[in-house]
Amino acid sequence: MSNDRNKFIRSLDLGGLYLSLSGVVLGILFAVSDYHVAWDAALSLLGTTVLLHFYMATGGRIPLLLSVAGAVLTACLSFDRILLMESLLLLLFGYFIIRLANGTKDSSPVMRGVLDILLHGPIAVFGAYFVCTHTFGSWVLLFPSFSIGLLCAGVKGLGEYCGRNLCTAMICAGLLFMTAFSFLRMYALSHFMYMLTVPLFILVMVPFFLYKGEDMYVFKLLFSVLAFCFALIAGIGFMDIIFAAV
Repeated sequence: MSNDRNKFIRSLDLGGLYLSLSGVVLGILFAVSDYHVAWDAALSLLGTTVLLHFYMATGGRIPLLLSVAGAVLTACLSFDRILLMESLLLLLFGYFIIRLANGTKDSSPVMRGVLDILLHGPIAVFGAYFVCTHTFGSWVLLFPSFSIGLLCAGVKGLGEYCGRNLCTAMICAGLLFMTAFSFLRMYALSHFMYMLTVPLFILVMVPFFLYKGEDMYVFKLLFSVLAFCFALIAGIGFMDIIFAAV
């Protein structure tokens, strides 16, 4: 009974859920820092992301139907009505993203890594930003989007298409991309808040390299939570209006 429960929990890929949310959360928070955002659309987007993750993890019919309903609701809340060209294009874009994500399973390790970086990074960040603002962010948002994309891909690919060294290199590269973005903006101490997660990454990496087994589930889960915290704290740190008020 315990083994069945453990298999069921693993099938939900809870670590992957944190990775799926990371880029979306970062995109929403960047949108909030630049525009007045309708929170109902943002929350609906987060809920739809959760449903899509469970559909991708389990392949169930119910998660699929709920995901479609969530996508329609998100488009409706974002553009006020569903029978609008922008809403329909947004739904079409979401459909192609799901097809692209499904296609990564049969790709080569290198292509899977590239697609994971793009899906969890630029596509998630710019997509969430667009849903909340109806505009695409400036080119400098490529730095934080590739930052979270590298982090998520390095963690997701652990034990699949990358080993310990490559995973660590991708995590470090993700941190460097966010650091570069921080220096491209007007200097503020809050823009470096994400550095609070660095000691935690190091703390997990010590047993990560000492561990000699092949089951990376616990480490993938820990790194996934840290990647989500990194995205959340980074996004909050760049919300200058909050710190200006303080």
